[in-house]
Amino acid sequence: RFIACQATLLCKICNRIMDRAVEANCCGNSFCSACMWKWLEIHAACPVCKVQLKASQLVKPSQALQGCLAELVVRCDNYADAFTGCPATMPLSQLSHHVARCVDTGKRTVSESTTAGNMLHASPSKFSGNIADSLTSHLIKSKSSDGLLELRSRGPPQLWQRSVVPAVSSNEASSRTIRRRSARLEQTIQQISGSVAGAVVQQAATLRRMTEHERKALLTEAGIVPKTPSSGSTLALKADLHMPWNQLRKLKVWLSDFGLQLESERTMRQQLQDQLPFAIVAESAPFTTTGTSGAVELQPLVVIPDLVAAVHYYLDQLHASNQLCSHGGVIPAEEIWLKLGGDHGGNSFKMSFQIVNVLRCNAVRNTVPFVIFAAKDSPANLATVLQPFVSEIKRLESTPWQGRKLKVLLFGDYELQTTLYGLSGSSGSHPCLHCVATKQEIQLPNCTAGQRSLLKLENDHTAFVAAGAKLPDAKKFNNCIRPAILPISLENVIIPVLHLDLGVFAWLFTALTKDCQMLDSALVSSATGLASDSSEYVATMELHKQLSQKRGDLDGKEEAVRNLDGQWAWLGMHGGNFTALQIQTSTTAIQTQRQQHSTAIAALKQEIEELSTQLSLQRSTLHGPCEESLDKVLQANNICRQRYHGGAFIGNHVHRALQPTVINDLANAPVTVVTNPERAAPPDVVDESRSVAKRYSDLMTQFAACRRRYSSCSKLSAEDITTFEADCQKFLCTARTEVVARKLGNITPKLHLIEHHLPDFMARYKVGLGLLAEQGAESLHAELNDLSRRHAGIANPVEQLRTIVKAHLSSTLPQHAALIPQRAKRKRNA
Repeated sequence: RFIACQATLLCKICNRIMDRAVEANCCGNSFCSACMWKWLEIHAACPVCKVQLKASQLVKPSQALQGCLAELVVRCDNYADAFTGCPATMPLSQLSHHVARCVDTGKRTVSESTTAGNMLHASPSKFSGNIADSLTSHLIKSKSSDGLLELRSRGPPQLWQRSVVPAVSSNEASSRTIRRRSARLEQTIQQISGSVAGAVVQQAATLRRMTEHERKALLTEAGIVPKTPSSGSTLALKADLHMPWNQLRKLKVWLSDFGLQLESERTMRQQLQDQLPFAIVAESAPFTTTGTSGAVELQPLVVIPDLVAAVHYYLDQLHASNQLCSHGGVIPAEEIWLKLGGDHGGNSFKMSFQIVNVLRCNAVRNTVPFVIFAAKDSPANLATVLQPFVSEIKRLESTPWQGRKLKVLLFGDYELQTTLYGLSGSSGSHPCLHCVATKQEIQLPNCTAGQRSLLKLENDHTAFVAAGAKLPDAKKFNNCIRPAILPISLENVIIPVLHLDLGVFAWLFTALTKDCQMLDSALVSSATGLASDSSEYVATMELHKQLSQKRGDLDGKEEAVRNLDGQWAWLGMHGGNFTALQIQTSTTAIQTQRQQHSTAIAALKQEIEELSTQLSLQRSTLHGPCEESLDKVLQANNICRQRYHGGAFIGNHVHRALQPTVINDLANAPVTVVTNPERAAPPDVVDESRSVAKRYSDLMTQFAACRRRYSSCSKLSAEDITTFEADCQKFLCTARTEVVARKLGNITPKLHLIEHHLPDFMARYKVGLGLLAEQGAESLHAELNDLSRRHAGIANPVEQLRTIVKAHLSSTLPQHAALIPQRAKRKRNA
């Protein structure tokens, strides 16, 4: 009836023109009096501001609002439609006066000349042809908002939806059109449902009315259907998260509450049995201990006896999942490279294999252990456990896989390699595994010692045994005191890149530390360097030197005891090859030497403890300012050293330490200390500090250049290898001039490897050591330690080790790799 009105004149409850308006004194909003009374019967708060409100707080609206309501234009009460009733309009304040006198209730007809305004109020049935369609279209376009048309009548207002006949269906429409249609549909549902919350209820009811097939098809099209775990994915989840069976059972209960059902435990156990078709044997076996008596104890042992079957099974699975590669032509198309190696960590030794023909060949998930025992990797223990695998390795090399030859390589730290080939270790007179050079010969730049081979190792050991197998005479036989355990050619022994990094950088850092100590002593002598008493600092430095020397002596004695234990155990296993007199003589000699070494070890430990106590009681700083400056540079660059193992560096941190900026900071750290104006150091000390900076900047930069070459994973050309060999010669030349000549260190076996054997290895395989590194075996310790903690509830140690091995093997299966989601790398703060 109202011709037009403002939104401010509408009731906030019924959304109509206010009838006998009242005002809430809490917020000043006005409502129909009837609407407000009904509202307060149910609610005790204002419908707009939600403040507590009582009926007594309702007041008359303002005079301005009353005036606006009175001026609203309204039709006569006798108006029916465009054809019937009184057509008069007047202000609302005059309506009652007009109705009291109005008698016009007659009917009028519509002629062709009727105005459009009058025609819009006519019933569509009054018109023929396109008149009704034109009027309706005009009405919708003129009064609709966003396709919605609200029509008021004497009853509730009517809501009409304008919908255009689509030119194409939604399954053929563009994404933009689909989004626009979805927005309109969502608006319509909200209008029909009365609110947003009502729309949610309405749509849920619509989903329930659908059949299960229709509902699943709808959710699948929307891309929001939870994925049903495929066969084997639950087992892959268990392997990836290192979950024991009992924790997986708890997870299944949680997921079932969310409507996600995992495979049954029986199914997964059967899958695991099918996916590990080769035998896994777990038992208690005798192993020699490292005690003073060299006793034999039963310890857990897990082995995969059929190594050939296991390797071929993994190759079959990798081939089926299309994961085999040649690393850009590094590996010949007709070859498969297989790495065998091990490492001792925690309380167990792990021997594993890695297939190199995969992208992440050094990853722990590509490291498959086939021997694990909870004992030290002494020569006797290794010989006992690995002897059955000699025939397996020969079978691997002689049995092609799908027409491709398997090349077996050996990896591991240098100590393990020398043990597997029967040498007395890197402390022997002939410390090199690849040649017979002596300790004195490797100090020379042009070492021409003969190369070792399996045959020469066998001949040297045979001669050693024939001469009575006396350890003091080992140097006469190139330190070959035991037979080689594995039949892998020395040409296929991988030079340990990780331990090479650690050893050489530690050697450089130790030499730099010694130079810094000499600078600190020079500062003390000039009486300008340290605030504390100089004599006290000198005493502390002397204690440090003594402690370092005693620790070195202790390491040598303990290694000698380990060699004697290995020799004693080996003699017990091979006693049938000697006469009773030879056995008695050798046993007596071993026991005598062992007793002497044990007595020396006890004395050294006592002396080390006393020196450590003296150092702890020193009031002055344990290091001079130049030496301390090195530690500050390491800390600033997050380069950590191990708490134990003599403060050795961490493998991955060596790469960080050899960055140009870090090298510059390390080399110039003592210069910064010495040139500090507060110290007023003498000119000769300042000059020496700058010489130290230049010396170690050159050394570390040259070593970094060598490391970049030999840690490469890409194929190397002949020119690359020639350049690398020249870099190695330059680095060793500088090392001999700046370190060895100044008596700050000797050429170690690892430096000898870089100079004489690493270029030959890289020329043979045409690739750097990065592709053949030992990180996987190193990472295996942490992996199995984590599994050990998760399976700590298994009381039987043999069964616990078997369960741990099976859990790790499950994570190495190639068919699981495709099911495990790739995690995004975590961004580290600078």
